Amino acid sequence: MPKELRFYNTLKYEQHGNDWYRRQFRGGNEHLYFESTPGYIYHPFAAERIFAALPALKMIVVLREPVERAFSAWNHYRDMFDTGTYLERSRDSYRTESNKLYEALFLGRREFPGLEECIEIELDLMASGDAHEPGILRRGLYLEQLERYWQHFPRERILLIGFRSLISDPAKVLGQIAKFLSVDAGGWDRFDHEPRNIRDYTMALPETQGRFMRDFYAEPNRRLVEEIGEVDW
Repeated sequence: MPKELRFYNTLKYEQHGNDWYRRQFRGGNEHLYFESTPGYIYHPFAAERIFAALPALKMIVVLREPVERAFSAWNHYRDMFDTGTYLERSRDSYRTESNKLYEALFLGRREFPGLEECIEIELDLMASGDAHEPGILRRGLYLEQLERYWQHFPRERILLIGFRSLISDPAKVLGQIAKFLSVDAGGWDRFDHEPRNIRDYTMALPETQGRFMRDFYAEPNRRLVEEIGEVDW
């Protein structure tokens, strides 16, 4: 099974149905099953779909500091453009309907737009209600995403983890996860905790765009902390 099934946030849901999804997991009923698709927390229709199919589900959400996450996303999408991997996504038969943000950033371009231009494009589309993917800014608005899940799932079924706490003390966080899932903890020293998928940036975050994004996220972050407390992200 691939790491990201991308089932509840793509056309796979409509084309295959929940029986197909369940067949992707192997083993008896006594097993715990895990799936990791970051897009589930962001896509507006995923929460309702997941609850309808799996109302007893427990979720683990890793939150990264929004400005760092946005800059990382821009670098990731730029890499996709430079390597041509975005073309694979554009040919994916499971992609959702035409998306103006994706088209504005990727299609018909000789080079990927700079961070400032990406932000301006997304803000314009957000103002018209059309921005969705790839979501450099909007993916960092965590509270509105969590609220969609809180409408369906009890809050105690969603474990929130800060990205930096996971990096700095993985054994402690794994213990928290084990407790959350009611499974035995321990033995984490047997696992390789070396970081994976580290991207070397070719440039630092420009101060102008960094300052803008810190201001952009200031109020959403304040409201998020009011709801869930401080996060080591």
